[in-house]
Order: sequence, then structure tokens, then C-alpha cells
Amino acid sequence: MSISFRRSAAALICSVCAFAMGCGERTGFLRASGEEEPCPESLRDHVLLSVAALPVAVPTEFTATNDAVPRYGVQARRILVSVRPTEPNLPFRVISSSLSIAILGGTFRGLGAAAGNHGGGNAGVQGRNIPVPWRVVSDRQAIDASPGEIRIAPFLEGHALHAQTESLDVVITAGGMPVDVPVVVTSQLWGDDIQAAPADRLHLELQPVRLPSVYDVVDVAIEFNYSVALPQSSGKLGSCAVEAKQTVIDRDAVRPALWDIGVPINGGLRMKWLALYDPNSGPTRAVFTSPVAASAFAKWARRAGATRVGKYQLGLFTPDAPNKNGPVVPADRSLMDTFQPVSNDDLEHFTVGPIDKP
Repeated sequence: MSISFRRSAAALICSVCAFAMGCGERTGFLRASGEEEPCPESLRDHVLLSVAALPVAVPTEFTATNDAVPRYGVQARRILVSVRPTEPNLPFRVISSSLSIAILGGTFRGLGAAAGNHGGGNAGVQGRNIPVPWRVVSDRQAIDASPGEIRIAPFLEGHALHAQTESLDVVITAGGMPVDVPVVVTSQLWGDDIQAAPADRLHLELQPVRLPSVYDVVDVAIEFNYSVALPQSSGKLGSCAVEAKQTVIDRDAVRPALWDIGVPINGGLRMKWLALYDPNSGPTRAVFTSPVAASAFAKWARRAGATRVGKYQLGLFTPDAPNKNGPVVPADRSLMDTFQPVSNDDLEHFTVGPIDKP
């Protein structure tokens, strides 16, 4: 199978294929022969690498199913990589070059192909059991793809060190394992007389919903490697590398469509969150499937003055490190240690928001 990677930030479309997780031997890239030396001092720090990530639409193949929470951690990004020498006409001949994109905090699930068929040759995508549709676009570059890394070789066109920007569309799963999150489901909160239902008559249960992936921040580590012919040497090469790191998916981008109830501190941001305490199973974060459901419960609790619902004691807990990078679902380790029953004053300050957002 083969497919090429075409240069141009504007030319790519998201033609996505599924990544298989099988193992296999890594595909290597041919390098020019010659003894390698460290990168010349006159070249170090004179080649800059920059990375940017732009959101693009997630293909329908990767959208959530009906029984899953939408916006569950699958995102598509157009990754733009630019190489730029700080000085024009650097006196070095590029013999080989490659670019690697390693993912941190997630996996590559799909790879976008370049638009437009022209050119020919044997360049293409080679990966570990990755079913990529064959489409020849150019004979200039090849892609070696796996769920954890994408490598492109050669990266630079020609043998001169020059400015070049390329883009690649990828589908990313943040985190990497499914989890069931319990959400709050109640019986009718309000009576026909628009009065709050008595707390001792309200039925509350926790029902699981599936998050196909734990959401998390995702970074990419980019490394541009290139070899240059050393002046006045007998075939020796100078081996150089430039690295960069970029966040491609932040917490807000993969935050699932779930809501919770918190209490602001001193009238500011929410720093404590509502939990339900069951003597048999301990405390559980109170999560809702819509802002309407969460707001209705908060209004009912204030109107009813409810500190208990059935077997559950209403309480608040404080996360260990609120709003830091890292997954929040599936567990809050501080629940047991920081849980405290709610007070009537707490009820008056119930505030609804997206899960784990102040």
C-alpha cells in the first residue's frame, strides 16, 4: 500500500482511516551513507522549528454512538509544522531529513490524506497493520504511521536548508480507555402545585453512562532530524536535530458533555463539588447529563432545604489538585478524605457548570 504526504497547509482534507493496535516491526527509512559527526557549531541554533494545531471536523466514522456521551475525547486536528533557517543561504547541503510526531496523552486513530492526485512513484504510508487506502499523490515523501508516532521522510524538499511548512490531518483519542460514569437520575422534582417534592419521597439513583475514553490533555513532541554534508570533508555528515512540543488537545476541547454542581469560594470560582454519600458504598460525585437536569436539582434542593435524598446524604468535597492538567474521570481520590455534609448556606450557593470547571 502507498500514499504520499503532500506539502501545503491548505491542501489537506480529512480522509481518515482507522488505526489498528497490532504489533510489528517498525519500518525504517534509508539514510545516506557516510560517517556522521555532531552538528556543526555554525549551524546549531540557526534552524527553528514551530508547531501549531488547528481544530478540524471529526469524521463520521469516529462520532459517538447513541449510548455514549458526546464530545467524549475524540478530536481531529490539522498539525502545522514549520522549519525555518534564521539565516539565508546557509552553506550546507542537506543529505537526508525526517520529521517525527510522537503523541503524549493519547493515540492517533486516523490519518488524513492529501487532496488531489498528481505525480507518481513509490512513496507512501507504511504502518503496523494500518489499513490505509492506497492513493498515489507524489513521489517525494513517505509516512510511517503507528498509534503512537508518525514519521515523515524526507521532510525537506531539495538539498538546501530553506523555510518549509507542511500539514497533516489526524484523528486523536485522548486518554485511551473506556470508563462508565454514574450520573444522577431522579423522579419528578416538582408537584402539580409547583412545589418542591418532599425529599423523603424523591427517588434518586445513579445510572452509568459510557465514556469511550478518559479525557485528558494531549501533547505532541516534534523532532526534526537532518544530516548535512560537512564542508571540506571526505564524505562525512553532520547530524542535527531540532525539537518542539505543542498541546494539541486541551481540557476544554475534550471535556465530555456532563455537568456538575459546585459551590464558589468567597463568591469566586467553584472549588467544592457536590457528592452523594451512601453508607454502603461511600461518596460519589454528583454528575448530570444536561445543564437543565443539574439546574433543576440545584433549584429543588434550595427550595426543599434538602440535605438528604433517600439513602443519600448530600455533601461537598474538594479535589486534591483542582483544575490541573490530567484526567478527572473516572475517580476523585479526595472524595473520602474531604467529604463534608452540606449546610443550608451551601444549598443557597449551588452553582451549575461543565464537569470539573470552576
